[in-house]
Amino acid sequence: MNKDNIFKGLNDLKQKRKRTELKSSKVNLSVLDDLSEQAGMAASNYEFGLEMFFEGREKLIGARDILRFEVPSPIDIADELNKIEDSLLDLGVDIPSELEDARNNLNYAIEQHNELIDEFRQLGIDPMTDRL
Repeated sequence: MNKDNIFKGLNDLKQKRKRTELKSSKVNLSVLDDLSEQAGMAASNYEFGLEMFFEGREKLIGARDILRFEVPSPIDIADELNKIEDSLLDLGVDIPSELEDARNNLNYAIEQHNELIDEFRQLGIDPMTDRL
């Protein structure tokens, strides 16, 4: 082998090495771009999750306030219905169907009240005492 062939072989080897290095740089940049895009998507998802959390917390606070400050309370309504029923019975008057309708509505209200409390408790929250 003469000197020119050796230098030509070395130059060819250098060119191949440079091409290989460039290809690997392009691959690395592509991977970095993909990872950066994935990180951006993750941040966007968490941002959306936070928005949903804050909206949900506001709704939970509203539901809790309904329980805490509900007017009229089912207990007060039940007391009034019982007084009316007792008065009617004392007078010997038949119980009107409206009283039964009111009692049915009250029972439904109590069911909904209890279900709402149960839903809070399933989340580990006591709606009457816990702060949200």
